[in-house]
Amino acid sequence: MAVLGRLVPHKRIELAIDAVAALAAQRPGLRLLVIGSGWWAPSLREYAEAHGAADLVTFTDHVSEAEKHRLLAQAWVLAIPSLKEGWGLVVVEAGVHGTPAVGFRRAGGLQDSIRDGETGLLCDEGGAAFTGALARLLDDAELRARMEVAVQDWVARFRWAQTVDAWERLLLAAADGEAMSADTLAEDAVAECGAAEDAADGIDERFGSWIRGEK
Repeated sequence: MAVLGRLVPHKRIELAIDAVAALAAQRPGLRLLVIGSGWWAPSLREYAEAHGAADLVTFTDHVSEAEKHRLLAQAWVLAIPSLKEGWGLVVVEAGVHGTPAVGFRRAGGLQDSIRDGETGLLCDEGGAAFTGALARLLDDAELRARMEVAVQDWVARFRWAQTVDAWERLLLAAADGEAMSADTLAEDAVAECGAAEDAADGIDERFGSWIRGEK
C-alpha cells in the first residue's frame, strides 16, 4: 500500500505506519510506500524505527512524476490518514491506475472524492478504524477488483474542460438560488462531452499497459 503527499504532521502518516505494523504479521509481503518529501520525514523515520516497522516502510523522498505514477500503479490501496483534505487530488491520481483509496470520513473533501464502498472506503476517526478499513480492502480480492474498475470510471469524469464548465454552471445556479450536487455536476459534465475519455490514456502512452499487471 502507499501514502502520497507532503510529509507534514497533519497528514498523520504515523497512522499508516501503525497499520502496516499491525497487518504485516498476517500478510507476508505487505509493505508501505511513503511517496513524497517534507520536513517531518526524519520524525517519521524515527517513528517507524521505534515501532518496529522500519523494515516494512520505504521512504522514497521526492520522485519524478513518472515514478510517482509507476508506484501508484503498483499499490493495491492508497492510504490517506490526513486530518483534513481539500478535494483529495491524490485520490484521482491513484484512481487513474485503478488504485482505490481509504481515508477518514471527517477529513473534509474525501467525502466527495471517495465514493464510500464503491471507489474506496471511508472510515470513522481512529487508528483502529483506519487499520480495519485497510485490512478489509487488502483481504477482499473481489471487492478490490470491483473498486479498481469503479474508481477508473469515476475519475475519468474529472477533466479540466468538464471542471471549468461545471464550476460555471455551479456559480450560475448559485446566483439563481438553485442547489446542485457534486454528482449532478459530474454527470452533466460527462453527458455534455459524450463518453468520457479514459483518464489514464496519457499515462498509458508513457508507461504501457504492463503497469497494471504489477499489482
